[in-house]
Amino acid sequence: MSMRWYKSIRSVLNGEPEMWLGYLRGQQLESLDYLIENKPRYHGLLLNTLKFFYFVVRKWRPFSFHEIGKPGCYLFFAGTNNQIDSLTPTIEALSERNVYITTIVTKKLLHKKEQKESYEPLAFNSMDILKAIILIIIRGPFLYRELKKLHLNAANWWFSDFCLIYVYLVYFQRILSKACPRFVIIANDHSPINRCILAIAHNLGVKTVYLQHASVSTLFPALRVNYAFLDGQCALDIYKKNERNQPNFERQVPIPDIFLSGQKKPIINSRKKVSKNLGVALNPLDDIEAAIDFINRLADIGYDVIIRWHPGQVQNDIEKINNIFQTNSKVILNDPKNSHIGEFLSCIKWLIAGNSSIHLEAALMSIPSIYYELTPSSIPDYYGYVENGLAIKVNSIDEINSLVKENVSIPDATGSIRYYSSTYQTIWEGQEGELVAEILYSIAEGTKLPMEPIKLF
Repeated sequence: MSMRWYKSIRSVLNGEPEMWLGYLRGQQLESLDYLIENKPRYHGLLLNTLKFFYFVVRKWRPFSFHEIGKPGCYLFFAGTNNQIDSLTPTIEALSERNVYITTIVTKKLLHKKEQKESYEPLAFNSMDILKAIILIIIRGPFLYRELKKLHLNAANWWFSDFCLIYVYLVYFQRILSKACPRFVIIANDHSPINRCILAIAHNLGVKTVYLQHASVSTLFPALRVNYAFLDGQCALDIYKKNERNQPNFERQVPIPDIFLSGQKKPIINSRKKVSKNLGVALNPLDDIEAAIDFINRLADIGYDVIIRWHPGQVQNDIEKINNIFQTNSKVILNDPKNSHIGEFLSCIKWLIAGNSSIHLEAALMSIPSIYYELTPSSIPDYYGYVENGLAIKVNSIDEINSLVKENVSIPDATGSIRYYSSTYQTIWEGQEGELVAEILYSIAEGTKLPMEPIKLF
């Protein structure tokens, strides 16, 4: 086995070390209390090693050597439901232009037959795993020492998560080297798997594209792709601040051309009549026991409540919610795997949520939104929705009851909504995927752009 692959991976890691590829834990640990307050179920070096092998074996396809994509393709990658939802309108719009598209997704996104036919599952072959093991043997001791410097528990808690970086790098090196895509298109810039595909693409000279899929924060890394499609001026302002969030050594990475292309996740308003339901949207950081108590109290007051959990909610939380509320006539369960976000929003009169991008999606459908923390957040109003007038902050169920009973009117927030989604109430509203597709196609063909790019600095 030639070791040219190792030299290539080593070159990538020289520019994007493990602590930067595993960005949130590697660089923002002190700012994210939940990471160091919640001890993982599996900890210790032995269990971390077993966890790593369990993960890669589940995605192991021994004879998966078939080529994915072909030269000049538009290669999309999505790791979550929210990411694929944001990418899908652009994928569909490009397909109408007879562009060759390859979409790689994690296996958990393949729920339906049509998805299995349309998407390529992320799968490691035997050589991928062997190469990853070689990287762990060579770089593992260094990685372990770096994690111990990072935090008292980092090495014992997350060693396996950082080791996954090696298998992601090997996998994407294999795929991109063979496919030679025209663009690599992703919807997340801070998770390890997305940062690995970007690092490989940059090393190979492949153009990279970032489609913002949710609201961003000042904890995110500096924006380093060839083309960035941001929702609005708010995201651009934040990414300008995020220039400080990058290594203090020189990297061979592009400075992006930026397009303010609006919120890309399709929101279909199927509202037929005004609903009386309260919608409660949960996210994975919400304490599930507090959430259950909160929903029970709303139901006891007399409200009809629709619960929608986050697509990334842990299975134990979902099972608890189902077990407790499936026979409660005042509570309706809304599973994001089976129900589009627009369907959920079309069935509610008020939205209640904590730190979640769903506040913006509600505002785009003119649904009043209440910001309520089930448990105190280390970063209140993380996305600035309260500060910018998209949501009303309350501190108790009594305050929620007063707002709803008095049917408090929400001030016009057109300017604030457009600050977050620049296409709001313009000809491109609802056509954001088409706008992105047209710009990418124009770049590829060298024709006039429908929108001029903005420079980051």
